[in-house]
Amino acid sequence: MDLPSGQNQSTNTDIRKDETLPSSMNIMTGETLTVKPCSDTVSFLVLDRETLSRALGERFTLEREIGKGGMGVVYLARDNQLKRPVAVKTIISDKNSPKESVERFRFEAVIAASLRHPNIIQVYETIEFQNQPVYIMEYIEGVTLKDYASQKKPLHEIVSLMIPICKALGYAHTQGILHRDLKPSNIMLTGSGDPKIMDFGLAKQLNPVPFADCTPSHTVDGVIIGSPHYMSPEQARGDISHMDNRSDIFSLGATLYQLLTGYPPFHDSFSADLIYRILHKDPVLPSQIRKDCSKDLEAICMKAMEKEPSQRYQTGHEMASDLELHHHGYPVQARHYTFREKAVRAVKRNKETFFLSSLGIWLMFFCILFSLIHYHDISKATSIRELRSKLTGIANTASLLINGDLVETVSRTQDINREEVRHLIHLLKEIKNRNENIDYVYLMRLSQKKKGYAEFIVIDNLLDSFEERDKNHNGVLDPDENSVNIGDIFNETPKFPELIAGFHHATSDQDIRIEDQWGVCLSGYAPIRNSKEKVVGLIGLDMKNNQVARYLRQINVTFFRTVVVFVFLCLFFHLLLVVWIISIWQGKRIKN
Repeated sequence: MDLPSGQNQSTNTDIRKDETLPSSMNIMTGETLTVKPCSDTVSFLVLDRETLSRALGERFTLEREIGKGGMGVVYLARDNQLKRPVAVKTIISDKNSPKESVERFRFEAVIAASLRHPNIIQVYETIEFQNQPVYIMEYIEGVTLKDYASQKKPLHEIVSLMIPICKALGYAHTQGILHRDLKPSNIMLTGSGDPKIMDFGLAKQLNPVPFADCTPSHTVDGVIIGSPHYMSPEQARGDISHMDNRSDIFSLGATLYQLLTGYPPFHDSFSADLIYRILHKDPVLPSQIRKDCSKDLEAICMKAMEKEPSQRYQTGHEMASDLELHHHGYPVQARHYTFREKAVRAVKRNKETFFLSSLGIWLMFFCILFSLIHYHDISKATSIRELRSKLTGIANTASLLINGDLVETVSRTQDINREEVRHLIHLLKEIKNRNENIDYVYLMRLSQKKKGYAEFIVIDNLLDSFEERDKNHNGVLDPDENSVNIGDIFNETPKFPELIAGFHHATSDQDIRIEDQWGVCLSGYAPIRNSKEKVVGLIGLDMKNNQVARYLRQINVTFFRTVVVFVFLCLFFHLLLVVWIISIWQGKRIKN
């Protein structure tokens, strides 16, 4: 076991004149041991091993020296009554100020004995022998945190160690004790890995209550207290009057920094330059030294080492709380997160909840999408059915305007200059002009030349000029702009079985033929009868392709817009889900 207080010197003493030492209690016997007032002149006797053995009597058996520092020596001893190993610490007084050394040593024993925490080394009792204080404390077989930090350790292991250290220090602060020399070498790790804070040689009682008449020497502002590499800026300035528990928080941050990086935050030799850096410079970020150091852990460490005490953690328990939150994957108070960081961290923390909720949202979306597709098909079929019904009605009405006997006469001649032919063509044009959505009107008959086919009698544009037929004004008559002549066979008759059915009753195309970019073409038919009620022909009407497309386009646009709305709704619900997951994630910090 190393002695942690080897660097204590007379300049490291800071106990005000109004601070007094409490009595210590022998917890073995229940006997209160009152620290006697220190006389102005004290006779010191350095206790060698033999003298110390006599002082301990038969109760303890001294075994070996296990540590030595500038202020004291620690021996391993055997408690013969309770059958356990103990550590025995005795003082090596400062030759220049022996009285102050004794006062400080006694004060350390009494302070440590007053703290009962599993992560603070326990002082069992104190003994006075010829004005030399000796105290018996818990024996720890292990290594210091400084030795532990010499090798790179896993981050989760470091966090697990720091949590009880922070809580132990927080407990000491609640008891009115300021450590003022917290550093890795003053923290021991037991064989089972439990940390123990020790060496309260520079401790200060924040709210002293008189226990005895002996007072350690007074320290004035301007005197540097603590170990330079771990001290806070106010300690480095010697600003004793403004030191409080937040100074220990800075030392906690420096300890965590060394655990993360292997070095103190400022590891220069003790000099004016070191003090300047403590006061005015920030240490290198741990993540720049150790790449696997998370931003959260780095933020915790750097918050504890803020230059201004008001910006640090205000208590050890606050820092422990943040470390616990980080350990369990929840947001820490030491840093602010972007929404993206919150979302990623929260979703990662609540994978199952997020996955199941997302699955529910998208299952709902696909169910709605399936319903929309079904509704779209129904709407499309309904619109086509309505158009067919409309065309059938128009064709049926138009057939009543046609003289069947005249059709029968025209069908026997191919002379388009005959008055009967011109009359029928003008009649067809009149029918088309009355129905703005009709593109062509024509008369057909069953072909005698080609069985199963229909042939044209007349069509409304048969007498049109070149300019009238050139609808797209490109100077060329395209195939669909050319007129047909009387007797021309309609070679696509088999593609339209309704055309043949139209010789028996009014009807329209059942299917939409792939014709243009919208893939639509719709026709209506109705039989024409002569005065003897014999079917002598058929009137056909082709609806304008753009009119059919307009109906179908509107259905498609409505469908597309509805799908887009539901996609955005699902994304919105997804965003709400993420916000909810984030609130759960952040709620853990609030509860903590």
